[in-house]
Amino acid sequence: MIISEAEIKAELLARAWVDQDTLTAVIERQQEMYEAALEQVSGTLYAIDSARQMLVVQELVSGQVLREVALGVSRDEADAAAAELPPLSLCWIDPADASHVGGGVWIPGPLYGLVSTSQRAYIYQSDALTAPVLSVSQQYIAPGLTANYDLALSENHETLLIVDRQAGEVILFATRTQTMHRVPVRPQGSKRAINIAWDTPQNQVLMTDSQSSTLYRLDVATRQLEKLDIGLGGYALGNLALAPDGQHAYILTLKPSVGLMHIDLDALELVKEIPLKGELFSNGSDDPSDLMFLTPDQQHLLLMTYLDDPEPFTPVITVIQADKAKTLQRYAIKAQAKPMLLTIPFPNRLPECQQPLLDLLTRQGLITAEMAVELAAFDPEVERSESVPEAPEEGPGPVPTL
Repeated sequence: MIISEAEIKAELLARAWVDQDTLTAVIERQQEMYEAALEQVSGTLYAIDSARQMLVVQELVSGQVLREVALGVSRDEADAAAAELPPLSLCWIDPADASHVGGGVWIPGPLYGLVSTSQRAYIYQSDALTAPVLSVSQQYIAPGLTANYDLALSENHETLLIVDRQAGEVILFATRTQTMHRVPVRPQGSKRAINIAWDTPQNQVLMTDSQSSTLYRLDVATRQLEKLDIGLGGYALGNLALAPDGQHAYILTLKPSVGLMHIDLDALELVKEIPLKGELFSNGSDDPSDLMFLTPDQQHLLLMTYLDDPEPFTPVITVIQADKAKTLQRYAIKAQAKPMLLTIPFPNRLPECQQPLLDLLTRQGLITAEMAVELAAFDPEVERSESVPEAPEEGPGPVPTL
């Protein structure tokens, strides 16, 4: 029989193992910690439902669906079935020095996307309320060429940009008014990423299309798309990031040669090329883009390439000082599978704030482990039956007097 928490409390008090004031204080403290931890992860989920080709907006904790939006032209069942995502290997980065601090693997569910909270955005996973670590990111590029949609939130979380790779369009979704507008960027048919970098102070987005030398600048308010010539004719431009000053950008060239270009956005010209070590995963594989990550404090830009040493396709992270376009370090990722996402780890305190009462009291040293085991095995039904006195046996009654 499983003993209820109310019965545990009653028995703790009956045995005088814990007094009422202490018990109340412990329970109230855990409730306070739970509410604080819940506030850290609570928010609005913006998720892609691949099978239905829809954007789903819902409250993360309650699961209440706020809106569902069809995302484009209908596709056959084969395409929808192929949209199932593979397991993801996460590479966690220390934001202080951009070092590698571990990672994890998780399998995406039917939905993938971003959770917007009052303090941050993080990558959605189906066990977000119980996972010990979550992954901070403003952007989600779905791995592989079977997925069709990528997501990126502006820094103020007022606009969600959805990339429709196959349609060659981006969709601007206003999170407050929940209105949306499509903007064509490139011809239909490609499964490669449309790479984006938000410039929230200017309310604009920089983009490349993974196949041409054009740098696009999208004005979010007017939805006007401007094509910029940055003097790299003949190159295919890949992933990109805005420099901290907002006047420069880092743009990866894919073909005919690989390089990281530091571009002056006012003069529309190359300032310098930053040497890279290794090859790009997107060239000759099904990676839709190459991983590039700007830390939240905008101090470090990370870019992933690979070397065939010591093993084939060993991931290598190049760390660049973002405000000076200076390479600081390189390191290989050897102890885990090839990362599909570079993110900042965010400890989720919810699981530790939901401990069973006996575990909570044991961890705080208020009862021993032996006492917890004894109480967990306690059966109140047996205890009650043993405490009821047995009725005396009935005899033959009084003997009649002759």
